[in-house]
Amino acid sequence: MSVKISRLGQRRFAPGPHHWLVNAASVAAFSAVLALLAGTVSASPEQPGTAQVLRIMTASTAGNTGIIRALAGAFAAKHAGVGIEVRSAGTVQVLDLAREGRADLVISHHPGSEELFVAQGYGRLRTLIMYNECAIFGPPSDPLGLARETGPIAVMKRLAREEVPFMVPGRRSGTQEKLDELWLAAGIEPNWLGYEVTKESAARTLVNASLSGAYTFADLGTYLINREELAGRIAPLFRDHMTLRNNYYAIVVDRKRIPQANEPLAEAFLEYLVSDEGQQEIAHFSEKKFGTQVFTPAAYLDKGLKARRAARALETQTSHLRRVTFLAALLGLLSLTAIWLFVRSRKLESISRTNEQRFAFAVSGTNDGIWDWNRQTDVAYVSPRVFEILGYTEQSTTLPDPVHAWEERIHPEEREEVCGQLRQYLAGKEPALFVSEHRLRMANNEYRWVQIRGKAVRNAFGAAIRMAGSLTDIANRKEQEAALEHQALHDALTGLPNRMLLLDRLQQAILAAERGGHVAALIVMDLDRFREINDTLGHQVGDLVLKQVGMRLQRALRRSDSVARLGGDEFAVLLPHADETYAKHVGQKILLLLDRVFELGHHSLHIGGSLGIALYPDHGEDAETLLKRADVAMYTAKRSNTGCALYDESHDHGSVQRLRLANELHDALESNVLELYYQPIVDLPSAKIVGVESLLRWQHPQRGWIPPNEMIPIAEHSGLIKPLSMWVLDYALDQCVKWRQSGIQLKVAVNLSVWNLHDPNLIDEIAQKLAARALPASQLELEITESTTMADPERFSELLGQLHEMGIRLAIDDFGTGFSSLGYLKKLPVDVIKIDKSFVIDMDHDQDSATIVRSTIDLAHNLGLKVVAEGVERADILSRLATLGCDVVQGYYLGRPMPELQLRRWLSDSPWGLQAMRPKRAAE
Repeated sequence: MSVKISRLGQRRFAPGPHHWLVNAASVAAFSAVLALLAGTVSASPEQPGTAQVLRIMTASTAGNTGIIRALAGAFAAKHAGVGIEVRSAGTVQVLDLAREGRADLVISHHPGSEELFVAQGYGRLRTLIMYNECAIFGPPSDPLGLARETGPIAVMKRLAREEVPFMVPGRRSGTQEKLDELWLAAGIEPNWLGYEVTKESAARTLVNASLSGAYTFADLGTYLINREELAGRIAPLFRDHMTLRNNYYAIVVDRKRIPQANEPLAEAFLEYLVSDEGQQEIAHFSEKKFGTQVFTPAAYLDKGLKARRAARALETQTSHLRRVTFLAALLGLLSLTAIWLFVRSRKLESISRTNEQRFAFAVSGTNDGIWDWNRQTDVAYVSPRVFEILGYTEQSTTLPDPVHAWEERIHPEEREEVCGQLRQYLAGKEPALFVSEHRLRMANNEYRWVQIRGKAVRNAFGAAIRMAGSLTDIANRKEQEAALEHQALHDALTGLPNRMLLLDRLQQAILAAERGGHVAALIVMDLDRFREINDTLGHQVGDLVLKQVGMRLQRALRRSDSVARLGGDEFAVLLPHADETYAKHVGQKILLLLDRVFELGHHSLHIGGSLGIALYPDHGEDAETLLKRADVAMYTAKRSNTGCALYDESHDHGSVQRLRLANELHDALESNVLELYYQPIVDLPSAKIVGVESLLRWQHPQRGWIPPNEMIPIAEHSGLIKPLSMWVLDYALDQCVKWRQSGIQLKVAVNLSVWNLHDPNLIDEIAQKLAARALPASQLELEITESTTMADPERFSELLGQLHEMGIRLAIDDFGTGFSSLGYLKKLPVDVIKIDKSFVIDMDHDQDSATIVRSTIDLAHNLGLKVVAEGVERADILSRLATLGCDVVQGYYLGRPMPELQLRRWLSDSPWGLQAMRPKRAAE
């Protein structure tokens, strides 16, 4: 635009009576131009204000090196009045502190926790700023020769095979997560004797490993910081590999969730971090301080940042185009006015010049490139937009031998077809308009999708003597088409193939297996108790679980295998070339991956799953049949609690029957047709009843009594376990109130499922139910199986502690069938241990069972715990338990589970009933 203005000022006009009008018009034009320029300047982004403080929370592995403080100092030097506070903590802890409102910007390297932080609304603009590298450390002599290994998988397998002493930092650290990824990729569960989780920081773990001659895993920054203390006792043995990169993300705290967050200042600092200056500072920091490269700038790899920059560039370009359009219109109006006043005699010349300007402006303003090829001279005019599309900066608009220049840039896969199409068109054997879509090589040697349209001018003999047309950038359209195709065939949450694409691949695998005469396998997997996660922890946590499951499955399989999400919590694995043995091997490998803890921010979850396998051609010869039968096998595995099952025709009816039974259980719960039975619990020294255990019963109208071991798994899988447990609790507490009103003081015991303990509202709901009935908490006893408490003892210890503080009695049920110890149970706030009936029943003829019962009673009493013996079915067993000092008993000899009316008769007639409960009068 400056060139056009300059020419307008140099133009000489013949003096005349309207000369002042030209000057006035010129002044007006320049005024408009200055106004536009002023508008451009005023649109610059607002700088951070003065007297502000930016609070930065950074992961210790970066903060301890000083790089964040160096970046903060460089930023503060450019913004007067801005103060910066930099604090370091564990990579997950910094996110927790930000949730408490103690940070404006967070720098972390724990992707799962960061995604949850953003998903919960605490953060925004999550941007990759840099990465450093981790390494396997060990004795400098490298006795295992790890430095000679070619990849991290070989290194991890070597460490596990040799079972070397290996120290690991505490959980909830980025270093631990990166190490877990390596073990997972290697297919190794690190559980040998020398594998130690120190529960300390990465730096402390590194120092301890150097003192004990052990191996460990840490980032190079931590190693360099502690070099003096390490004193050469430990060295990085395997490093410089892509999988060892440790990505650091900066996240702006969202002021909508944390009102006190200084979001504008945090955004300004983030802009500095990803700027060329900030990235250069990151690149040179390590060289200055440590004399080696530690942190590598990586903002250019962040897709979100690229998208934001592209959006800003488009906005600037659009604004500039509007100003240019307005200025061109203004100059055109001024030119027409000047022509009308002073240059009437040169009207035809002025009109011609105006038309040329309009054409040039149209060519420069259009989004398409324009070309005009003179076949007789074999020279083409090419507009600048063509070179801009292809990434060239300065090119002449005159292009000799254009066909050759064009052909050599066509993608090799499309070159022959496109050139043939052009030859056919020039020969007059194609339609009147030439249209071709193909990829052209750009200046950076990458390829871009373009559309070329052209029309030929032919002589009297039909030969093409000239051809002109356009070149359009269709890269975005092609990306959208590819995205739509991907969306139609892939799951939006996990990015995995969906059911439609799986069926297509499965059919192709069947055809290949038929031609090759080999076997193909399909595995269908269902997560255990996933609906309960959504109901209790929310769909955001559930979505993160599904994404992690998808990633674990992908890492566990061969490249030729496929993983798909069928919907909900169902996944499928296609093994195009696998027999029964290999399919079962893969199934066990998947179960091992699912058995590992899922760390999701504040939640540590054990998921588990059930797998079904169907084989081609043994179990079906088409995709739909194989999918259905793998699903049947999966439900067989879930029902039998075996984890993995091969399709068996005899079990095929089970899946339909199980679904029908789940629906009928839902109806039974809604219709309130379920029943509670009560089994007496008798105090052995006083020989009187002290409470009852509440037991759920379901009389099915067609199938009769449904046993609890069949009913409860259905409830857990179908998401009915919570309403079913709450129904039992309500019914039992109501009955307890009625007994108290009748003068009968009986405690009620209610069983809880593991999924009830995952419910964050459990404590509040129990407290509300007790308060609504004005019932003392001591009248309620909650029974949790031993295997449930051992599933996640640290998490459940806090929950059980809160229930215990309320006054509720806690009992460990089925003791002796799990893997816990009485010493560990002492750490749990429990009151009672219930010895499993399988040991009590066999006491009289199985010496091992008798020893277990006697030892459990003695040790429990030493720990201050009461003991209940279940399964008392004979008088001699009762007598023997009394001799051993057992506190409380229950079993068929004392009373079977019975409805409430029958229990009242038992209380009247039984020697352990109301007669025993009444105090005896002193002999007269």
